[in-house]
Amino acid sequence: MEISEIEIGLPITLEIKKDEQKIQFNSAVEGIDEPRRLIFLTVVEKDGKLINFGSMPINLVIHRDDDVPILFRNCHIELVKAADNKYMYCTVLKGLGVPYNRRNAFRCFVGLDVVVQVDSHKSTFDAILRDVSSTGFGLVFRKKDLENQEFGIGTQCHTHLVDAIDKFQKININLHGVICRIAEVDEEKVVYGCELMIRAYEIDKYIRAKERENLRNRS
Repeated sequence: MEISEIEIGLPITLEIKKDEQKIQFNSAVEGIDEPRRLIFLTVVEKDGKLINFGSMPINLVIHRDDDVPILFRNCHIELVKAADNKYMYCTVLKGLGVPYNRRNAFRCFVGLDVVVQVDSHKSTFDAILRDVSSTGFGLVFRKKDLENQEFGIGTQCHTHLVDAIDKFQKININLHGVICRIAEVDEEKVVYGCELMIRAYEIDKYIRAKERENLRNRS
């Protein structure tokens, strides 16, 4: 992807890897300086304060409607103040962006009813947790249950995976994700593919247990 293909307003995920965790923040393209290969991004706030990433390398995932997201690796983001005293992030895009592989991991079918909290909405929504992997999960909604709400790429969501690993052990895993793919299943249902914001060891444990259960059932 060339910088000339980037448009103002496109949603962007800022992805930081720390130890074994992946932390993500939502942003968007505010401005483009094509000759200098600069892009300007919406700042991220936490507890009313602007986040300054300093020299930390950050992956930028640029989301496009009906197309694969594009990844720019190891960008350095600077907090700058524009002429109108508005703060923005500024970064230089080096090289070409590459297609972003959302979930390069085995997907374990779940098929459980869940309740989903989406972004800052106070109300919750019923869905089916279709599958889960070490890097993400899939949610299937009935369109009529969404109450005419439209959740775009980059929207955060939260739900719980509650299931029995065996007759002695039950798991309850928090799933915090960001929507990275939207596709219609049929006229009544839509699936949201979500990437985990924080990876959890319990998910891998759950997948291994389910695979052992499937092997026992086949034998």
